[in-house]
Amino acid sequence: MSSDQIHSSEVATLDQVRRHVLPGARVLDAGVGMGNLLKSVPFYDRYGVDIALSYLRLARLQGLSVAMAKLAELPYVDQYFDAVVICDVFEHLIDLDASVSQIIRVLKPGGILIVRVPNGEDLSSYVSETNYSYVHVRAFTCDSLRLYLEKCFKFKFIDCVYSVSYTHLTLPTIYSV
Repeated sequence: MSSDQIHSSEVATLDQVRRHVLPGARVLDAGVGMGNLLKSVPFYDRYGVDIALSYLRLARLQGLSVAMAKLAELPYVDQYFDAVVICDVFEHLIDLDASVSQIIRVLKPGGILIVRVPNGEDLSSYVSETNYSYVHVRAFTCDSLRLYLEKCFKFKFIDCVYSVSYTHLTLPTIYSV
């Protein structure tokens, strides 16, 4: 993605966070990367997890409390977070069910889940890959994401917003537990 596309996606997702998560809430950015998403919202109690130690060091510099962990093995107590934000991660996960189960475990009752994924992505370019190497292993649309989270995990759908940048679409989709 170009820097303009990344910026547009970040703005759309952050707008959803601000609209649906109250100031002072404890928020987990699952797949935090360098901490860019939550750096501009210091009025939240901000946490992040990632599998890349180099990214976590940078996220800590953004003021986030961070931990190295897979989403399927979150190192937090039950019902710890008011909101979980997951950007551009679901499409990479081999065991998506285990990861979503962990997210449910750490979300408080009535907590908010915000998911951003590429919309309707063509995965054919990944087929020639011989090793996993963190390629995209699934594609989503708003409807397929809704079916998965609502029917399999009983989330309640709140909102779906398309962020259009060139040919890339993201779905900052909001759910409550």
